[in-house]
Amino acid sequence: MKLPPHEQLAEMVRTATLDVCSTMLGIEAMAQPFQLTGNMTGPQDGVFATVGMAGRCTGSGTVTMNEALACKLAGTFMMSEYQSVNGDVLDAIGEMANMVVGNVKTELEGLMGTIGLSIPTVVYGRNFRAKNLSKTQVVNISFDCQGQEMTVSLSLNETELAEEKVVSGFLQPHYVAG
Repeated sequence: MKLPPHEQLAEMVRTATLDVCSTMLGIEAMAQPFQLTGNMTGPQDGVFATVGMAGRCTGSGTVTMNEALACKLAGTFMMSEYQSVNGDVLDAIGEMANMVVGNVKTELEGLMGTIGLSIPTVVYGRNFRAKNLSKTQVVNISFDCQGQEMTVSLSLNETELAEEKVVSGFLQPHYVAG
């Protein structure tokens, strides 16, 4: 199965992000036009949450924001107030990334078949870079979220079904990354 074109992937990311912001956080976010970039970010500060995807496609989705926005969104999500990034803030941003990427995954499964998600990984720090080892271009959408920038990125590769075998009465698909 072929991956949808970048424009369609960007629309999935846009819709998923806006839905999570409005439904789970009760806030409005405004999406900027999507951009295609390479696989490495420039130096950045703040919170970076990533969720891996595997199945009919492999890759990851990420949510990136500065410390102030992470504290603000976590406070809204957890109904609390945070002055600085702590474990609760990282948990909340990881869960937000999980919801956004999970919504994208659901859309992709309707087109491509079964896809699994990893547990979110959240990084917080200053002057760090992130590199995706994929050779594909990354779909990036920046959102104006309460006057601050949040970026959601998606990097996917197609995979092909190598074989299927039955294990303990269940069909177990095995995939080969392309």
